Amino acid sequence: MTWPLILFTLPTIAQGYLLGLLSLTFGFAKKPRFRRGVLQLTWRDWFANRWRYSTTLGACMWLHPNHGDKTEWHEFVHIRQYEDLNLLGALVGGIVCIWNWQLGLILWAFSGAMWLLPNFISGWIRFGDPYMGSEHELSAYSQTYRHFNG
Repeated sequence: MTWPLILFTLPTIAQGYLLGLLSLTFGFAKKPRFRRGVLQLTWRDWFANRWRYSTTLGACMWLHPNHGDKTEWHEFVHIRQYEDLNLLGALVGGIVCIWNWQLGLILWAFSGAMWLLPNFISGWIRFGDPYMGSEHELSAYSQTYRHFNG
């Protein structure tokens, strides 16, 4: 992550770090480490048995203990996607701030999730699966496949 992207994605970074710290505090995750500005955690075994996915929010990723390097790369793709969505949110929020600064800040703060909502709706309409059918997820799988298979 570069400094301009960090500034634009600050709300989502803070949200991810906060949830990451809470998951450590309440025993859902372990093994915290920072890599390229990203807080990486591993689900504890008891939780990984119930939640079989690796997950990313902002600049925090929770890796399933049974997943390998491909999953980590896939989650880094999602972080780049969040950066793009937050940049868009900062621009829209900045424009809205001209008329209503509180609404502009809210749009910016929640833009990572807000811009994903249409992806999930269209994934559900196209394929019947809001997450696996979303362009957000399909793109991450495609980029991961290309990275590992040339």
